[in-house]
Amino acid sequence: MGFGYNCDERVNTVGFGPNLPGGNVDSVGPCITSVIDLREQAVLEAGMVIEDGNVPGPLARALTPSMVAISKLFAKEKDDGLVETL
Repeated sequence: MGFGYNCDERVNTVGFGPNLPGGNVDSVGPCITSVIDLREQAVLEAGMVIEDGNVPGPLARALTPSMVAISKLFAKEKDDGLVETL
């Protein structure tokens, strides 16, 4: 499982949260819209399931602190400059 946080590209993966739909928040799709199932492989470990997804709006406020904490533990910075550090 992989997550993107504080990326260079905006991906709109968090629901509206406390914002009203139609306001100044970009729309977000449903939680799971598609699946690529590649599990039927000769070697079980070679298979995978790929799903797109987003976080439902009611969990939006909990997402940011969670992602900050997780990023401190597991993230790898691609840029080491002063702007990125700040």
